Amino acid sequence: MSTATIADASRQIEELSSALDNAYWEAATIDRKDLIYSIITLLNGEITEINKLSIQDHDLPYEPISRDFLTLKNKLTLFSKHMDESIVRHSTAKELQR
Repeated sequence: MSTATIADASRQIEELSSALDNAYWEAATIDRKDLIYSIITLLNGEITEINKLSIQDHDLPYEPISRDFLTLKNKLTLFSKHMDESIVRHSTAKELQR
């Protein structure tokens, strides 16, 4: 099993953030919007930390950097359990499942 590099993780996190932005605008309730906004904020924290790394480090194996990564993981798990209720458009759901 290969380990994702920092560059791979950065790209995937940015794609997830973009998909979550779409999900935010599609969410029908304030509770869902709050959860998605919280996840986006935590992802942006991780992206900020990754961007602080030297470009030469981007080939190294990825390990979570931000202190809030466990919180992020828990919120993503909660969101994924209720994704069918939150996401209306098929294209957004497909992006998020990836």
